[in-house]
Amino acid sequence: MEIPQDHVVYRAVSLWTVRNGEIVGAREYWTSPGQDPAPRWRAGYVKPLLAD
Repeated sequence: MEIPQDHVVYRAVSLWTVRNGEIVGAREYWTSPGQDPAPRWRAGYVKPLLAD
């Protein structure tokens, strides 16, 4: 999910735990592009995106 706010874009992902058809847990992670540096250990698994 992306949420534009003034001059910042926030991105979120929500993870839900469901048991017997009921939500029993949830966790959300929020960030803005460029806000959190990528960890070095991940470098071998990803390629940088090129801007248009």
